[in-house]
Amino acid sequence: MVPNKTIDELKQHYQLLVDDVTAIEYGYVPIPNYTVEENSYGYSRVSRDDWQSNGNEFAETAQCPERRKGTPWTKEEHRLFLLGLETYGKGDWRSISRNIVISRTPSQVATHAQKYFNRLKKNQHP
Repeated sequence: MVPNKTIDELKQHYQLLVDDVTAIEYGYVPIPNYTVEENSYGYSRVSRDDWQSNGNEFAETAQCPERRKGTPWTKEEHRLFLLGLETYGKGDWRSISRNIVISRTPSQVATHAQKYFNRLKKNQHP
């Protein structure tokens, strides 16, 4: 129980959070300017200045980061990707990312799948 909140208010707040996560995963939210320093998972740290926002808009000082080159998929990640395809089917990239290939985002899984299926198609029709 949350004090001073009705069940309807909690449900509404939960739905807003779900909508926010969905918007982030689909790339509708601008990415903050990351620093160059990366941690062991390959993610960059966000400086506090870049994270300042004005309402739902990022501060004007935050600029879009340069596009980074993708990290090649490991054999293990690809094996997990194939397992995810078997488990969730073609198109459910979010579930594959969240539950199977947790080191990759849904967008990365979708891009990998697109390249994978293009290679399969190319190899079938020489």
